[in-house]
Amino acid sequence: MKWPKLQKTLPFLLAAVLAGAMAWHRGVFINWNLNAFIVTSIVTPLVFLALAASVIWPGKAKPGWKCLQILAWLAAFIAVEQGVPYYVNIVKYNAGGAGPAMRAMLPLLAALVISLLFLFLRGTGMLSKKLGAALLGGSLAVTAFIGVWGFVKPDPVLKTLGRMDIYENSVEDALPQGLVHGIVLEHFSMERIDGKTPKCLIVGYDGARADALVNIAEGESGILALKAAGGGVYQAYTGGDGNKQDTSTAPGWTTMLTGHWAEEPGGAGHGVVSNGVNKTLEPGLIFTQILEQRLAKGTSFIVSWGGHFVGENASYAADMAYCGEKGLNAAWFTMSDDAETLAQALGEIEADDCADMVMCILEHCDHTGHASGFENKNPDYVKAFRDSDREALALIDAVKARAEYDSEDWLIVIASDHGGDGTGHGGQAASCRQVFIALNKPI
Repeated sequence: MKWPKLQKTLPFLLAAVLAGAMAWHRGVFINWNLNAFIVTSIVTPLVFLALAASVIWPGKAKPGWKCLQILAWLAAFIAVEQGVPYYVNIVKYNAGGAGPAMRAMLPLLAALVISLLFLFLRGTGMLSKKLGAALLGGSLAVTAFIGVWGFVKPDPVLKTLGRMDIYENSVEDALPQGLVHGIVLEHFSMERIDGKTPKCLIVGYDGARADALVNIAEGESGILALKAAGGGVYQAYTGGDGNKQDTSTAPGWTTMLTGHWAEEPGGAGHGVVSNGVNKTLEPGLIFTQILEQRLAKGTSFIVSWGGHFVGENASYAADMAYCGEKGLNAAWFTMSDDAETLAQALGEIEADDCADMVMCILEHCDHTGHASGFENKNPDYVKAFRDSDREALALIDAVKARAEYDSEDWLIVIASDHGGDGTGHGGQAASCRQVFIALNKPI
């Protein structure tokens, strides 16, 4: 290709490569909750286009192009001094971990560094037009390859889930985690001809990824106990439809307990897009609903993470206040750790006046994931999952040991709010989005 044609082609080729890289990683780069990042992502290809123009038309360019060169240098300086750290931090968060973040970042950073290098070499006269064009073309090929590699490389979590036979469904058929709300409400509202009292136990494994179920230990598993009772284990997903909420603790459990995402058309969402955000009073929690509809006489919600019930930014502050005002028999317990959570839950189940719905959340997986990594290669994370699963089995055994068990109809659910990647979560990577729901009754 002759130089004049290359002059016209390279800027568009560069912009196309960058746009393609962003499109391939759209789950990382597009998050409507991060408006500033979207603006930066839109501006970035324009900056690179300006850099390419100043590489191709240096020296005796027309005044307009000279102004463009000056603006390109200024933009490049700002991008390097401010943009790169911003990209690394935001993309790492939004991707859910270092691995996906780096695969998404490399095409952009490579293009930026290469453009700046060519800009410098052309400005100093150390690079001829033809050699510069050849090197720029080669760099584009490398950048495109990195982008393609990030796109086609199989996600290890999805790859593992595809091989697991414990699930009744596939990743493609994963259920929205809010389905739990409807299942519980139906359980309490259905007509019974056997006269049994409806009861429900929900055990949450905070921070347990869907692929963590490969670590199940035979004979020590609450999940397997539910499956053996005639229930099922299902792949589910969190994070909203359209990436409208963080894959974090408060949004995940709130979705499960209301049946809604944080943001939905018509304002029907619960509003908890991230941790530290108050839930709106409507939609109501399943606890409030079954008490108000007189489907249950009492409920107990037991946790150790203070963000649920403690402080002005507590997720369920409005619900707690509402239940108090209405005189609804809803108990909210904040314990110091998982050991106390388990002890309180066992006490609730073993009591003669056991609450009709008992929910507890175990933090083993989340604490360990933040400390040393949310992954199955981490022995501490494997142990944390097995500890949760063994404690869930103890709770299930306590239910079966109740003197009134034969006159009660128990729905038992084990579920997770979010996964994790690296030592964090919150983004839309599969390792954060893919969770599970296990029940003693099939869906």
